[in-house]
Amino acid sequence: MSDFVYLYGYVPGDAPAPDQLAGIAGRPVALASSGALAAIISRVPAEEYSPERLEPRLQDLSWVAEQGVAHERVVAWFVDHSQVLPAPLFTMYSSLDALRSATAGRADELLAQMDRLHGLREWDLKVSFDERALQESAAQISETLASLDREIAAAPAGKKYLLQKKRSDVLATEVRQAAHRRAVDVLNAVSGMTVQTRNLPIPRLQDALPVVLHAALLVQQQHEPQVTAELETQARQLRTIGMDLAFSGPWAPYRFMAEHV
Repeated sequence: MSDFVYLYGYVPGDAPAPDQLAGIAGRPVALASSGALAAIISRVPAEEYSPERLEPRLQDLSWVAEQGVAHERVVAWFVDHSQVLPAPLFTMYSSLDALRSATAGRADELLAQMDRLHGLREWDLKVSFDERALQESAAQISETLASLDREIAAAPAGKKYLLQKKRSDVLATEVRQAAHRRAVDVLNAVSGMTVQTRNLPIPRLQDALPVVLHAALLVQQQHEPQVTAELETQARQLRTIGMDLAFSGPWAPYRFMAEHV
C-alpha cells in the first residue's frame, strides 16, 4: 500500500521549506507547489493512517495528543517563517495528484483568505481570579462594596450589623462581576492594537482558578511587542488584587479563518 499525503496547511508559493523538520509519524516535511500556493505535506504510511486503522486509534487520547503535538510543531515553524493557513488534524489525501486537484478547486478562496490574514497572527488570552484573595481587595474594584464599607464605617452598632450582613450576602456575586469587568478592561486596553478579538468558551475543568475571560486576539505582527508589553503590565496590576492573566502565542490564526482549509 502506498503512502498517504498528509496536509498541515497552505503557505504562499514562495515560502521557505524547512531543512530538517519531523512531522506526523516522524516523517520529513516538504512543500508541494500549486501555483501561488504551496501545500505543507508529509508522506505517511497508509497502513497506519488508513481510515480503518485511524478510527479506532482516535479513542487513544495519548496517541491523538502526540499526533497533535507533531502537527502543531510543523504549523508553528511556518508561523515563525512565513504565513500559514492551517489544516485540521488528520487531513489526508490518497496521492499528491488528489491533493493538487482539491487545491485547484479552492485556490481563489484560499488565496483570498491568505490575503485577508496577511501579516496577522493569533494570541490566546485568559483572565482568572482567586476568589478568596479578590474578596480581600474587593473594595478596590467594586464601587458597590466600597460604598457599603463607607456606610459600615460610619454606622451605629445596630445598623452596622445589618450592613455587614448585607455585604456578606453580596460579596461573592459582586466579586465575580467585578472580576469580569476588570477582565473586559484588559481587552479594552489592547483593543486599539488588535485587528479583531473573539471571545471563546470559558474552560471549566483544566484550570486551577476560575476563568472569567478567554479570548483570541488577532494581531499585526509588527504590533505584537506593544500588545505583549501591555498584557504584561495588566498582569502585574491584576496580581496585586488576586487576579491572574495568562497569554500565549503567536499562533496560526485558527479562530479567525472563514473555515478550515
